[in-house]
Formats: sequence, C-alpha cells, structure tokens
Amino acid sequence: MFPSIISIVQEHAARDPQGQPARLLEAAAQLAPSLASAGAVAVSADNGEAWLVADLATLLSCKAAIPLPHFFSAAQVQWAVDSAGADTLLTDRPELPHWQALGFRLGGQQGGLAWLTRQCQPVDLPPRTAKITFTSGSTGHAKGVCLSEGAQLAVAGSIAGMMRELSASRHLCTLPLPVLLENVAGAYAALIADVECVLPSLAGVGWSGSSQWDARSFLQCVAEQRIESAIILPQMLKALLPLLGEYDTSSLRMVAVGGARVSAELLQLARVQGLPVYEGYGLSECSSVVCFNHPGADRPGTVGKPLPHAKVRINGEGELEVAGSHFLGYLGQPASESRLEWLPTGDLATIDADGFVSITGRRKHLLISSFGRNISPEWVESELLGQGGILQAAVFGEAKPWLSAVLFAPGLSDVALASAVAKANVSLPDYARVNRYVRATEPFTDANGLATSNGRNRRDAIASHFYNSLEALYSSTGELTA
Repeated sequence: MFPSIISIVQEHAARDPQGQPARLLEAAAQLAPSLASAGAVAVSADNGEAWLVADLATLLSCKAAIPLPHFFSAAQVQWAVDSAGADTLLTDRPELPHWQALGFRLGGQQGGLAWLTRQCQPVDLPPRTAKITFTSGSTGHAKGVCLSEGAQLAVAGSIAGMMRELSASRHLCTLPLPVLLENVAGAYAALIADVECVLPSLAGVGWSGSSQWDARSFLQCVAEQRIESAIILPQMLKALLPLLGEYDTSSLRMVAVGGARVSAELLQLARVQGLPVYEGYGLSECSSVVCFNHPGADRPGTVGKPLPHAKVRINGEGELEVAGSHFLGYLGQPASESRLEWLPTGDLATIDADGFVSITGRRKHLLISSFGRNISPEWVESELLGQGGILQAAVFGEAKPWLSAVLFAPGLSDVALASAVAKANVSLPDYARVNRYVRATEPFTDANGLATSNGRNRRDAIASHFYNSLEALYSSTGELTA
C-alpha cells in the first residue's frame, strides 16, 4: 500500500503522542465526521493549527479541499466555491456576511472551527482530486487546478528530505497556508519530516492584506522562536535586507525564495549578511516546487536542479517541460494537458551542463508580481478601459511589488484620471490594482509602433518606449504596498 500524508503523520504521532502531529490528527479526527456527507469542502481560516486541522480533516474524509486565500475578492471567493461545487465550508469566522450571501448556514462547531453547509449542484471532479487550488487569479475567474494527494506528497517528500539533511527542527509558516507553496512545500513537508510547524497568525508574521508586509514582525518571530526554515517571496527578501543587522537570524538554515523571479545580486546581498537564501521554481500544475537550489547543489542566477520527484527538458521552442507530480486537470475542462508525460510550463528556459535550470522569460503575457501573484494585464486593462475617458491602457509589473500602467486619456484632467483609476481599482483585488501610472501624450498606433493594425497593444514596444518613466515610478517610492 502506498504511503499517504495521513499515514506518515500517523507514524510520527504514534512515536510521540504528545507532539504536534498527534495533536493535529486528534483534532482532525474529531472534525472529520462533520464532513461525512459533504461533497467538496472550502477552507477559509487564518494561519494557525486550525487551518491545518481543517486540511487534514479533508484528507481523512477523502474530500476535495478548496483553500480560499484571504486576499481573494468576494467575486473570486464566489467563483471558487460555485465552480468547485463546494457545499461545505470550514472557517474560523462563520459570522462573515458573505457566507450567508453564498447560501451557507451554520452546521456546528468543533474547537476553533465552524462548519457551514448549503445546497448546491455537485460538480464532476477528476478521480482522486484531493485539492483544488485557485491561483491568485490571472483573470477574475482563475482556473482551478485539481491535484491528487499523491502529487502533493511527491513534492512535500522531496522538500522533507532536504529538511532532514539540514537537521531542521522548526519551520515557520510565513506565507498564507492556502498558497500552495506554503501548504505543500512548507506545512506538508514539515509534517512529513517530523519538523515542528510554527504557525502564528498572518498578522503575527507581518501580513496586512495580500501585498503589505512588515519585515520586522517576521524577523522578531525568527529570533524569538529560533526558526530554522521558512519560505518567502522576492519582495519580502528585499524588505528584509536593511533590517537584518538588527535581529538574530543565526538559527536559520534554509530560507527558500520563490513565487517570482529573484535577482542573483539580491541573493548575494542577503548571503553576505548571513541569510541562507536559495531560489526555486514551481507551478501549481506540478503541485508546487519543481526545481530548487539548496546547500550542496546551489548556483545563484538559476532556479536550481529538478527535485527528486521531477524531470525537466527544453522543447523545440525553448520552453521548459516537466515530468512528475502533474495535476489531474483544470476544473470544468477536459484533462488533456494533465495526461501528457511532459507538461509545457509556458516558461522559456535553459538547462546547463550540470543540470541547473535558468528561466529566461514567459511565452505569454501573464505577469507575476514580486509577491507571487499571477495577473493577466488584459484583465486589469479591461477594468481601466471600462472607465469613461481612458481610451487606451497598458499594464506592467513583472517582478514588481505593484502594478503600473501607461494610460492614454486625452479628455481627462489629472484629477479626473486619478478618479477613474481609483474607480477601476475598486472592482479589483488589491494585488491587481494599478498603484501609479504614466500619461501617454499620443495614442498607441500601428504608425508609431505601439499597437498592431487591429489595435492590440505591442507590449514590448510600449514598455521600451516608456521604460524610463515606468522605472521612475518604482524608484520614487520604497513602500512595500500594493
């Protein structure tokens, strides 16, 4: 019989009946009967043991879990629960009015969690679906990625092996647990390696919203809790650098940096100050991490070698393809790509003679902010263009903490344009809002090379033409805000 996440945690619990695995499993077992008649189960809770209890309860009950990130807008939450056919909700905040608006009614409470139920049409899911992860949303309607427990276990097992090699004993869950990177490569890996999961609230590690973060709260937690491993995002690393000398981070053995590209220079600056940072790469369709630098196999400027569960290659178009730990399919779509032995990633890459992978670009226009949020510029542009007076819009922000835009709005005063952008932002989640913008003095046209003949933006040309102005927007503020 193949091992499962639950069976491995049970082994740890049997060896130490007073330890964290035993405590989590006992609480999950008490909660599991309330899920007996459930279809798909949404999970919405702050970081903490209650979140892990809810997650483990879905595994014990063989139910598909739908983790709901705290940074999702109300519309995205509705899309996630409706498209997945979630008839049950586990939450630490049952009083929130939008649960009632979605048809959920309180069913009961167990420990720090309540379960709510509603009537809804079940949705056909791929067999063996254990989790449906919705990314931060490349559009308002993000794709639900269906994952098996086995695929998640493969990734978590690879990371757990590294934790054991480093003799790490305390992992700090720094990212929101609904984010697959922390869920699988953080919490699951720690549970499998029998490493203590330190689980402060999101506010306790500095989060406010999805893209506002206080580095001091994180550093204080590391120092006080003697943390040995953690996962952070590139923009978080940048915010940490000026403060490292004020806190004791000597306990750290491995800090994984992922979610978006990070410069080799930034990694080097951190290492000079004693922070053991290592870059990795992954995607939801491969159950999170695929490649990772780590002690003993490290090459800054690359995203590392593939982990033991994965294999990589470059196809004829220069695109990275991955074998191993594939998803089962997209929610509501035929499982075509998921059945391929080699999954195209959409990322252009190279692999050197020693097997280290370097990501060189993206095949499509999808932006990934430095907070790891996936954003389709067309989505944001459509909201801007819905405001009267904004005639053309081009949105940028790859590897940046917030979005910028070039806007052509000749009939609007500066005040009116600012108001129009503010109105567009209201309909967007905070990570997809335009923070600052540049005014274009002429339209994007085929004649000036900024648009195609049918009016589509030539993004590279616009970015090049307004390069200095766009860079000035980011260099003029040091704020770590969306």
